[in-house]
Amino acid sequence: MSGATASDRELVRHEWVSGGPPALRPAAGRAAADVVAIVGGGHNGERVELAVHEVLANAFEHGHLGRVDVPIELTVHRVGDRAIVSVSDHGLGGDGLGGDGQQIGTADDDPWGPRGRGWLLTRAVADEVVVEANDDPPGTQVRLTWTRGPS
Repeated sequence: MSGATASDRELVRHEWVSGGPPALRPAAGRAAADVVAIVGGGHNGERVELAVHEVLANAFEHGHLGRVDVPIELTVHRVGDRAIVSVSDHGLGGDGLGGDGQQIGTADDDPWGPRGRGWLLTRAVADEVVVEANDDPPGTQVRLTWTRGPS
């Protein structure tokens, strides 16, 4: 982290994404542009966008149970040489696992199985992925981190 402190934390983007699937890709694109601006062009913007979109889609499907009227929180922070994208849902199912009881952040052992490939992709693209389930308030937060590489 090159010696960054909490005071080095700068909010770059904060938005509430609502409207369902048509709103997810543009929001992911805005966050990806922020990430590339923070950590440099060594990270592929299209791949960053794909990873952020995957997390937004999971929040919509599992945390909001497909309800377009409940917004998903999206933030981007600059912390030293890192860009941190956070996606938070409201856990409408009330179980702290993304709302519908599905265990999040894990993938099937079979990459050709019906589910889980998005998490494999997300973990392959981001430098770090952290998933936190919360009970109060209910919901799940996923943080994706990218670090600036050597110039």
